[in-house]
Amino acid sequence: MRNPIIETRNLQVLFLSILILMTIGRIFHFVQIGVPDWTFIIIDALLIHFTLAGLGLGLWFAIVFNSGQRGIYNLLIFHLVLGIILIGGWLFLNKLILNLLFSGSEVLSGYIKSSTLLNLVTAIVFYLVLALSYYLAIFNHDLEVKIKNESQLESLVKEAELGNLKKQINPHFMFNSLNSISALTLVDPEKAREMIASLSEFLRYGLKENLDRLVSLDHELANIQRYLAIEKIRFGEKLKLHQEINPEAQKLLIPQLILQPLLENAIKFGVYEATEQVFIKISATYHNHTLFVEVENSFDPESRQAKGDGVGLNNIRERLKLIYNRVNLMKVNKTDHIFKVTLIIPQT
Repeated sequence: MRNPIIETRNLQVLFLSILILMTIGRIFHFVQIGVPDWTFIIIDALLIHFTLAGLGLGLWFAIVFNSGQRGIYNLLIFHLVLGIILIGGWLFLNKLILNLLFSGSEVLSGYIKSSTLLNLVTAIVFYLVLALSYYLAIFNHDLEVKIKNESQLESLVKEAELGNLKKQINPHFMFNSLNSISALTLVDPEKAREMIASLSEFLRYGLKENLDRLVSLDHELANIQRYLAIEKIRFGEKLKLHQEINPEAQKLLIPQLILQPLLENAIKFGVYEATEQVFIKISATYHNHTLFVEVENSFDPESRQAKGDGVGLNNIRERLKLIYNRVNLMKVNKTDHIFKVTLIIPQT
């Protein structure tokens, strides 16, 4: 980031206007107190304020160099030391130049005695005002960059989420659902309408624009009910769902569409090739600022489908890692007849 005074024309005009007004005020002050030499007065005023301008412009580089420093005490010490060095050097330089220009002048000796305090106060006030202005400029610049980056990130996240949703909606589920609807229109039009309504609500939930990323557990479970209502029309009594949801867990937050792949996984590995009734159990509890959600299903260990863990599980694990910046937020437990996935969702 460049010096905002150098970079912005409006600030350049403001900065020069302040210096000119300070110069005019200084000239008026010494005329009022009776300094007789006009040449000395004008040269002194120009020298004081335009060397002060150089000090102010140089102050920017020191502030930018120290911008990574943290802690109010470190900042105060930095500016105390820097102020002593810059203001002391500025006072010495002005005195040296005036001595060279007006060596032996009676006006000079009287001026130095009367103006030391005024010069010191002027330099301190100028230093403090300019330093504060620089910090405000840095804060404003960082805020603009942050807003711009967040806007770009939000756009990228939205695109990634939509792409992720397309991947999560299993195309086989869509094709099977449409085929089932087609068959039902001939034998049971009422059930076909019911299935279309459930499918419509399910897709609307997944594809609506929701940039918050997190939803309440009861909203997510309502969507799961739509999904299972569609699958239950296909599988009938072969598919049984049981829920054990702690009431205090219902309003807790969970990533949107994080449960659907688990249900797809349970149906794919538990229901498709099973000959007996398959149970899917969803439970949720809240403990120590953490929501625990378990999805458990029975399966036939002899079936070909049961030999994998499901492609959606790695997707879920990565999403949890990205959202919460933590690993091990998903646990998988597989026994002879039961497959269980536990999601650990922080609530702080």
